[in-house]
Amino acid sequence: MSIFQGTMGDLRLFQPVASAKLAVTAASGNVAVPGTFPAGVRRNVRLVNGGDNECFVAFGTSNGITATVDTTMYIGANKSAEIFELAADITHIAAICNSGETTDLFITTGTGI
Repeated sequence: MSIFQGTMGDLRLFQPVASAKLAVTAASGNVAVPGTFPAGVRRNVRLVNGGDNECFVAFGTSNGITATVDTTMYIGANKSAEIFELAADITHIAAICNSGETTDLFITTGTGI
């Protein structure tokens, strides 16, 4: 039994479109999702934690989005990377570190996995 849905031909390597960097501190900060995509194109985002401290992220539909340390999306320390598919209405990414910690979150949008 295969763990894949569809055929191997359905899998596409991640193709970057645009990038941004967010300096993450113990106070939530956010950045606009970088890049422009045509309507109907599935957008993915690759998040890489460039530092030694973990961070937590949240996705939102405005620059008012905030992250908290109990946000469900956790990005581990030491160059940990995660790829997420973004809903069409997501415009901003927020991140936060634990108290007294900082890190850099590198954000790259694109298509594929």
